[in-house]
Amino acid sequence: MNTAEWVVGGIVAFLAYVVSCRIYPYAACRNCKGTGKFRSPSGKAYRNCRRCGGRGRRRRLFAGSE
Repeated sequence: MNTAEWVVGGIVAFLAYVVSCRIYPYAACRNCKGTGKFRSPSGKAYRNCRRCGGRGRRRRLFAGSE
């Protein structure tokens, strides 16, 4: 494959990602793995995830405004 084919393939992959982000704007929070909760070290208590605020999801890059 030559360079032009790699560039075109990269552009197509990027555009597919942008369309995917527009259709599915939320992804699981990476910090809590989508649960929205953190377990205490003792395992008896839970608290909300600080990064997602307990929702368990985050906005994806290029997802647009709400």
